[in-house]
This record gives sequence, C-alpha cells and structure tokens, in this order.
Amino acid sequence: MADFTHYTNYVPDYGVNGVIFSAGKTVLEVELNELQEINKRESRKSLSSAIGNGAIVSPYSIGSVPTTGSYTIMAGAKFILNGIVIFVENDITITGITNESIWLNVVEFEGTFATVIKKNGDITATAGTNWFKDGRGESETTRRIVMQFSFDKYKKETNTDYPDLSNIKNIYNMEIVRFNAGVRKQTVVPILREYIIDLNLQRSAWVAGTVAGTFTQSISHHLINEGSEPMLVKGIHDATPEAQSAYMKAFGIVSSGTATVTNYTVTFTVYKQPATDVPIRLLYRGL
Repeated sequence: MADFTHYTNYVPDYGVNGVIFSAGKTVLEVELNELQEINKRESRKSLSSAIGNGAIVSPYSIGSVPTTGSYTIMAGAKFILNGIVIFVENDITITGITNESIWLNVVEFEGTFATVIKKNGDITATAGTNWFKDGRGESETTRRIVMQFSFDKYKKETNTDYPDLSNIKNIYNMEIVRFNAGVRKQTVVPILREYIIDLNLQRSAWVAGTVAGTFTQSISHHLINEGSEPMLVKGIHDATPEAQSAYMKAFGIVSSGTATVTNYTVTFTVYKQPATDVPIRLLYRGL
C-alpha cells in the first residue's frame, strides 16, 4: 500500500541546489520530492527576482466595475505571484463589495485521485478529468501538488481558510484593488516593461478651466494610477495629409498644455480649445 506520509526533508534557503544519487542504493521518496522542490523553487525564484509580483496588464485589462458593488477581473488578465503565473481565461466577477479589498489567493496542496481539478487552477472554472491514478493499477502510486487560485473579498492566510483541503503546502496572497468609501484604488503593480492606453479627447467635452482663458477635460481609465508619469504620444493612424495637418494642430494644443494624473483619471488643461477630436495615447513604461 502506498505511503504518502513523508513528502520531503528539504529545507530551503540553505544553499542546496541539487541531489546526488548513489549506485546500488535505494532512493527514498523524500529525496526525489526534494529534487523537484529544488527545481521548482529555483525556477520561481528566477522569475520573481527578474520580474517580481504584479499584473501583466497589456494587451489585456486587469478589471472593471460593471455595476456598483461589484468588480470584474477581465478575461485574459495575467498575474505573477511568487514566481507562479496566474492566467484568467474567463471574466470573474466579485459582488457585494463595500469597503473591502479584492485579493488574489493562491494555494498549493496535495491532490489525490479524488481531487477535483480546475482548468488553469481557477476554482470558478469547469472541472476537468482527474488522471492521477493510472487505470492499470488497483491503487494510486503517486499524488500531485495542485495549485488553485481565487479572487476574494478577504485574504486567505491560513489552512483554516481552506476547510475543504488537506495537506496544504503553500499559501500566497496579493492585493489587487482596494475599495474605500466608494473610491477604488488599483494596488497591484503593473510589471510589463511597456503598455499603452488609447484615449480620445472630444471637441465637445472641453469645459472652462478655473484659470481664465483655459479649458479642461478629464478622462477615466482603470489603468491610470496616481503618481504615474505616462508619455503623451500621437494617436492618429493612416490619415490623409489634410487630416494629419488638422490633427497635428490639435495635438500641438494638447501637448503644449498640462496634465494631472489621479487614480483612474487624467485631467488635461489647454490654453486654446482644439477644433477637432484629439485621439491620444498614454505610453507607460513599467518596472
């Protein structure tokens, strides 16, 4: 009968990065498990050191607020947490939000032939077929380390937060967005080297500024963060010479003005109202 009592004796952070096997001697399960733990830890450590924790936001969005009190993690969003890549295949909506934070919670546990496995580890996904026990044998000979993730209104920090799981190996958490008095702040860090936000400054949307002779226009986007310094670039493509000339005049008015960035909003101030709509792009250079 298989015995899964002992997983490994491996202790990380002591400089051990390989296992040496001897000829003519039995290899223990704890030694084989140690080898794969070393390999897994080293690969994750490399990814974490090079990139860090955060959200891969381009070309995908992270999240949106479809209705008051809810938040949707958009399909296609990707996250890296402690070297684990999390892929969101379908929209995931969290409801009943007041002043909570939305957390990405990741757990790794020992899975048996009876474990319900989900695609990409997403607990909201459809269950897949468990292949852990080979049909040619009467009993299981191996088990698996299974990763699952969820987005929740609280941080799952201990084993008691996972009452349906046993033999939990690791728990990781990352705050995605924080809600406070109806205001949301994206707290997850974008980790791409570069991403672009397309915006359109509408001719009819300019209003008189607080300073005489100025005009302002504010545009919201969930990837705009307070304290960031995006680069303003032209947003027109494949225009006729006449349209290009008119656009450059309008873009020059915008680029000669100022801009203020707050959470999810950028406010432009100009000293002359553009005569046309002005498509623009905000270029963000990440970490």
